Amino acid sequence: DTITLPAGQYTFSAYVRATTNVTGGNNPGAYLQVTGASGAILAESERVTKKGAEYIRLTAPFQLDAAGIVRVHVMLDGKGDVNVQAAQLENNPYASAYNLLRNSNFEHGITEWSANSSTAVIVSTENCFNMSKAADLGQS
Repeated sequence: DTITLPAGQYTFSAYVRATTNVTGGNNPGAYLQVTGASGAILAESERVTKKGAEYIRLTAPFQLDAAGIVRVHVMLDGKGDVNVQAAQLENNPYASAYNLLRNSNFEHGITEWSANSSTAVIVSTENCFNMSKAADLGQS
C-alpha cells in the first residue's frame, strides 16, 4: 500500500506465520519493509524462516522528519509459504491496536495490495489469525 504521511513516528506491523520453512537465497524469510518515495528502505522487520504453529507479530518502526510518501511491503525472500494477517500502519513508535491501512485484514481479497511477479498471492479462509480471511504468499 502507498500512503502520504505527515512527519512523525510510525510503526508498520503484521502477524506472520510460516506454514513451511523458508529457504534459499542469501537472506531467506518473510518480513516487513517500509520504503520512501525514492525506493529507499526506511525500515525492515526481523525475518520469519521456520515453520510454526503460532503467528508472530513483526514490526517495522520508522520516523519521517518531513511529510512524505511511503510504501509498506510484506516481503518473501526465498522459497516457502507464509500466512499474513492484520497488517497495520500507525502513527506511533510502537505497535498497538490502531490501524491506518485499508483492507489490512484481507477481508476484501487483495484489494489495495499488489504482488511482485515472482510471488503468488491468494486469499484463503484457512489458517486465519483473527478474521475470516488471510493472505497466503508463496514462491516456487
